[in-house]
Amino acid sequence: MVSANRSARAESSSDTVEINGVCYRRCNVASRVYHVRAVHDGEPSGSLVDGGCNGGLAGADVLLIHTVPHQTVTVNGIAGQGFDDIPIATVAGFIPTNTGPIIGFFHQYACTGTGHTIHSPNQLRHFGNIVDDCPKSHGGTQRLETHDGYCIPLSIRGGLPYMDMRKPTAAELDLYPHVDFTSDAEWLPEVMDDEIFFDAQESVGYGNPHTSGGEISAHKVKANQEKKIDFTPRGFLGNEPDLEALRKFFNWISLDRIKSTLQHTTQWFRAKMQNRLKRHYKTRFPAANVSRLNEDFATDTMFSDVPAHDDGIPGHGGCEMVQIYVGIRSHLTLAYPM
Repeated sequence: MVSANRSARAESSSDTVEINGVCYRRCNVASRVYHVRAVHDGEPSGSLVDGGCNGGLAGADVLLIHTVPHQTVTVNGIAGQGFDDIPIATVAGFIPTNTGPIIGFFHQYACTGTGHTIHSPNQLRHFGNIVDDCPKSHGGTQRLETHDGYCIPLSIRGGLPYMDMRKPTAAELDLYPHVDFTSDAEWLPEVMDDEIFFDAQESVGYGNPHTSGGEISAHKVKANQEKKIDFTPRGFLGNEPDLEALRKFFNWISLDRIKSTLQHTTQWFRAKMQNRLKRHYKTRFPAANVSRLNEDFATDTMFSDVPAHDDGIPGHGGCEMVQIYVGIRSHLTLAYPM
């Protein structure tokens, strides 16, 4: 029940209001904002390492190297927002590391060209990188370690991990080492799928899983086939090559020999289709840039009675023989200690 005096105060005060005989008072409360959209004007600098993203998204802070022909994706956001037919591309970014700047190459990224780049931790991990985006205040190392040893700090800004990165210049592309962060093979996020079920009758501790209080023994984790659950795992089937179309590249040998050749070789090389020629001095495929003797050569093994003190290979001193290679035309001579 509301008194007459209180009703009078409600009418005279802007901080209170009376509705159906009930008096309500206005109070000042703190507002809280969560950033759930990747692109907006007030977001922190750097490229976001987003654990909720299943594929990389290239923004305006990277350099477009090339796009993959006839390969697009749909990028879904929140509240039904999405982008269709986003091209898949390879992009490059200037990244500071513990040993100096590098040029990071990110393959199989959806390229929008706007906003900041978003990295998928699982896509980076699938290529052998170690991504620890847990803050140091919670026991994490807060860094990204590449598969070849470069360490990149991750900064926590607004509760989210960011990696400092910007678009490189043409001079920086030639000056600093190139490091691949993701595979150039088609990225399928489903390869990381892994369903784990716990027995409802088993008690699972909520403490640190590395301590006895929260330790989960192996027999408590049940495989999918031990559960009566209608679950169909995803499968990946590669297209068989057209052997008849390949015969002209194998000097018209039999189909059985072509099939056997393909089974016993790797075919790792990838060449990107381009609509026009580009100013490349070296192929974008790293293995094709390995130096080799592109000629016939002579070779022989030489022996020594005295072990070598230093043969140029760290931790390999003391060898007593060497393999010599001499180019027939160039007379280039190379020696490899054994």
